[in-house]
Amino acid sequence: MEASPIPDAVMAEKAREFDRVAQEVFAPIYPVIASRLLELSGIRRGCCLDIGCGSGHLGLAVARAFQGTVILLDINPYALALAKQRIPEDARGCIQTLWGDVHALPLRDASVDLAVSRGAIYQSMSVRNGEDFGASQEKSMYGAAPFDYARVMEGLGLGVPRCIHEESGDWLLFRKPLEGGERP
Repeated sequence: MEASPIPDAVMAEKAREFDRVAQEVFAPIYPVIASRLLELSGIRRGCCLDIGCGSGHLGLAVARAFQGTVILLDINPYALALAKQRIPEDARGCIQTLWGDVHALPLRDASVDLAVSRGAIYQSMSVRNGEDFGASQEKSMYGAAPFDYARVMEGLGLGVPRCIHEESGDWLLFRKPLEGGERP
């Protein structure tokens, strides 16, 4: 995998910054998001991948109600170090961190039963393009609707997602098409 075009000092600072916001602002919502993701997907066991996990808040919340393995994936090694510190001692056998790029996942095909993510689509695009995430997010998120995200996901070959708009938030559910265009 290619090295990130973003300097280490910047990646370390971004990891700390996102962790601070996740801890101080969003911490109470992660269990709610995890619960809703599991409810909407109907998947509660197997292997769960938290794409762009940052410091691990969402993946760890999923792990509390998931039977199996939870993999916390991020391209930022400093974020992964924070996530690893957050894994409870008694859960280290079923929760692991993995350094990798979402554009070239270091996993076997069809090895993940459930993939979750919260906001990582912008981060992965920004890191890949060498842009500052904050500036990129501000430009790309303003006025976006779930259907805008759906087009991005479809463009990545992830199939046409089901878009759900609720008072609690917008949800995209998708299943990657099998070979031949069939859906599981």
